[in-house]
Amino acid sequence: MEWQQIAALGVVGVTVALMAWRLLRPRRLDFRKSTGCGCGSTTNPVGLVVTGRRGERPQIVLKTPHR
Repeated sequence: MEWQQIAALGVVGVTVALMAWRLLRPRRLDFRKSTGCGCGSTTNPVGLVVTGRRGERPQIVLKTPHR
């Protein structure tokens, strides 16, 4: 085997190993993907309310938490 063939097989081997690791590794829990709305959690300490009606400008209201 020539050195070019060994190098090419090494690149292919590393690529296969990385793809296999990507498929088999344990996944982290992502709250943005696990909730239906994509907001991250159901209780948001800072309330961000986005409202809008057809034909009107969207309205964004930021409600601060009471302490």
